[in-house]
Amino acid sequence: MPGRQVRPEVQRIFQKYIHSNLGRRLAKKDAILMLENEFALKSHQAELLFDHFDADQNGFFSLWEFQHFYDVVGVRAADIVQKFESLDTEGVGHFRAETARAWLESVQPDNDQALSDKQIDFLVKVAVGDEEEDAIDLVKFADLVTRLDLCLKQQQAQKTT
Repeated sequence: MPGRQVRPEVQRIFQKYIHSNLGRRLAKKDAILMLENEFALKSHQAELLFDHFDADQNGFFSLWEFQHFYDVVGVRAADIVQKFESLDTEGVGHFRAETARAWLESVQPDNDQALSDKQIDFLVKVAVGDEEEDAIDLVKFADLVTRLDLCLKQQQAQKTT
């Protein structure tokens, strides 16, 4: 796509793991190694995130798929995983919607304006999705954190206008 630019830090990390003639793609094993080494992820966490961000599900990480991962999770991966694990008190790889709700209610934005019930309801509903089971796994939690960040930025922008 014309006009898409790869940030230098994304390119630098990605290039370290290219060991074949695949061009601008990493095989799954190399991509998982990169996620483990560069973002302090455990193997199963790296595999979950790889599977989620491998948009075309072809078993390779393109540079663009990696850039999307980097934009959404990126350097915050270890913090996201740490928070996820603190919420997954049973260590089963997911937690329930009410746990997410309680966490979101405790979030204290920089502007000291707590999230509204409407915002929390929206964030939890999107995180859980249409599934009957209200489990939030690591991938859903990473998406939740990204949406939370956007919500807080919007809230801050509204406050300054």
